[in-house]
Formats: sequence, structure tokens, C-alpha cells
Amino acid sequence: MFVLQVPEFIQNLNRFYQTGHYTELGKEAHKAKSSLQIMGMIELEKEMKTLQLKTIDKTDIESYPAHISHFEIQCNGAVEELKAELAKL
Repeated sequence: MFVLQVPEFIQNLNRFYQTGHYTELGKEAHKAKSSLQIMGMIELEKEMKTLQLKTIDKTDIESYPAHISHFEIQCNGAVEELKAELAKL
């Protein structure tokens, strides 16, 4: 499920940021948190919580791309690891 969700999360996070839909960006970060928790990616889950809270108040907007980029890098790495493990089965 995570492998299928990650591209959608990444696409939505980027799209909402680029279009200035910060409320939707926060909602997407919130949705991603549960998947991150299930995968044991606790630090990234906390970072998405931080992003979500920032979007509520529309504060520190210039930091949003860094949060999104970090999410993308970490999740794409996790997807590759998962695929490698699944290939072994």
C-alpha cells in the first residue's frame, strides 16, 4: 500500500505548494503521517506534523519546499528498499 501511496502523496504535496493551496497541503501532510507511522518512519512523521501545523497558520512558508523535498527523498528511498525486499519473496 505504501508503495502505491507515495507517488500520490509526493504529487499532491508539490501541487498544493505550487498552487498556494496551503490548507490542502496541510491536509495531505496529515494523511501521509499515518502511512509514515505504520512504516516506522517516526522522524519523518514528526516533520509532516510540523509542516501541517505551519500550514494552519500559514507561517514559515519558505520552509515548505524543504519539508516536501525531504519527504520525497526519504519515501522514495523507502519504496526502493521495500521493492527490493518484495523481490526476494
